[in-house]
Amino acid sequence: MSQDEWPTGKQPKVSDGAEETPTDNGQRARRGSIAADDTEEAPVATGARKVSRHAERSEAPRKNHQRTFSWLGRLGEALGVMVVLAAVVFVSGLAADVTPTPPSRLNITSSLFCQNIDGLAGSISGVADSDLKWQPDGGAATPGSTFFQHAVDTESTLQGTGSVAGVVQFGSGAQVAAAGCTTPAASGYLQSGAANGTLIMQNIDDQDAILNVAILGSGGEIDPSDFIDLKIPAGTVKQINIGDYATGISPVAVRWQSTVGRVLAWLVTSGSSGLDMVTPTSAANQVVVPGVPGGATVQVLITNPATVRIKAQVEALTAQGRVVVAGAEQVTIEAGSTTSVDITSALSTDPTALVVTADQPVAASAWLSQASDKATSPGVLANQAGGVDAFGVNPGHSQLVISNVSQSATEATVTFGNTGTPQKVPIAAGVTTAIDASQPGAVRVSGTGIVAALVIRGGTDDTSGMSVVALPPDTARAGLTPAWIEAQPV
Repeated sequence: MSQDEWPTGKQPKVSDGAEETPTDNGQRARRGSIAADDTEEAPVATGARKVSRHAERSEAPRKNHQRTFSWLGRLGEALGVMVVLAAVVFVSGLAADVTPTPPSRLNITSSLFCQNIDGLAGSISGVADSDLKWQPDGGAATPGSTFFQHAVDTESTLQGTGSVAGVVQFGSGAQVAAAGCTTPAASGYLQSGAANGTLIMQNIDDQDAILNVAILGSGGEIDPSDFIDLKIPAGTVKQINIGDYATGISPVAVRWQSTVGRVLAWLVTSGSSGLDMVTPTSAANQVVVPGVPGGATVQVLITNPATVRIKAQVEALTAQGRVVVAGAEQVTIEAGSTTSVDITSALSTDPTALVVTADQPVAASAWLSQASDKATSPGVLANQAGGVDAFGVNPGHSQLVISNVSQSATEATVTFGNTGTPQKVPIAAGVTTAIDASQPGAVRVSGTGIVAALVIRGGTDDTSGMSVVALPPDTARAGLTPAWIEAQPV
């Protein structure tokens, strides 16, 4: 959300000391000069004057009035310019100290849909302003308060009034996978640094969904014939083993675009090296990857859906400011492919965020490794970092990572819990800061030019597994919806 551009008054243009005044035919001419379409009056003899003395006397006051109105008009213009400039100075002074007020919250009922990993024990953390309910597929609705946590073993629905958010979390030993509950989408990208993942698509609507699905691997695009006009019947869940079509290929991206309907889509990777549940991102010329934890091995994944080779640049929003990442100043991505660049050595041990910029739309994520676990941080569109009021839920053992994407200093307002006290967090341009968030409950982050994410741990230390969940725009804010919901891949 860009700041409003203030109108500025224009000074009257004066050339060579000549002053512009309106002529009889509505055009503009210069006093002291002759307009191109004017005719110069030739001097005449006194005895043959065509204008009477009475006419001269009547013309003189008219000219004096014209000069008076012209002078008053220019005075009005000058005063207008001064008023506008004073307003700009005044508002600019306020903007330095006041965070723009987000749209008012709406008292509406919203539903979010929550993913699942078959065969693993899981839990859901939900929060809403009021009327919070959770319903597993095939089960009865369970009413809750403004915050609750339940065990979960299937796909489910979360409903509440006002601001609503949910996170599902699954674990196996020191491996953790978490994802934010969301809404269905007509298109998107799922990026992973591991091979042979499982693509899961759920159609929660009453009509069948018809999709075109493609796999964009390191060697180019793969379009299996049974991925064209792929049908997901209403009210069903479909699982596809990516290894059946792209065995051993990594990194990889799955792109889907519907011709009819919409789906929830996620990608599960599991194995001895880690557990992850990948959620969607979209393509754009600039993508922000939030919540990259400190101390992790970091690979940036970039998918090029175009039919031509392109180049991209990766920058980091660090604790010290915005810098171009060494080794990723110019990354070449072949047409219809996904590439990865290990940037671990170029990053410090502090949390950070990444900004990927390209001359054509790209999808971007961070593929993270720490101890025995893997995690993905999907990118969000850069235009989401305008004026944002983000709302999420912390299941516990988390770190809130906030990054200022803008070119000027800003202030984030952070609130933990439904009735917590807001904290003011100043953040310099291009800087990332982190706040401990150990208590379960609601998390709200408001401000201008920022993105925020939760780094969720399975326990109290870095060896207990991790996941990254970006905080989405508040469901109850007028005019704010997650940018990836409606975006179409190119």
